[in-house]
Amino acid sequence: METPHITHACEYETSLMLHLEPDRVRLEQASVRVPKWHSAFYDIHEHRPSRVFPAMNMDQYTATGAMGRPEAATAEKGWKLLDVVVEEVGKFLDEFRRWAFIPAGRPEPKPDAV
Repeated sequence: METPHITHACEYETSLMLHLEPDRVRLEQASVRVPKWHSAFYDIHEHRPSRVFPAMNMDQYTATGAMGRPEAATAEKGWKLLDVVVEEVGKFLDEFRRWAFIPAGRPEPKPDAV
């Protein structure tokens, strides 16, 4: 991938869709039109962690609904990404089935008093 992380309708998500449902992707319309925004608290481009997250509609961010770089997407990247996701979800499920849980409706055990 060319972009460092996942955002909305980005290279990652668009690549997955190009692999899974290519007829639903209009790649000719895939472009980013995210406004320039300078704030010490919020980075709309996600180059650094934000200290706040403003509640806005997507159309306040971008005219196309895309963040990141959807134009860099390919079906091959989507295939490779899906392969990695399936493997990682499998690893997580293997671990998760070994987690110990407190049965529902029972209070958590209290730590021994000192």
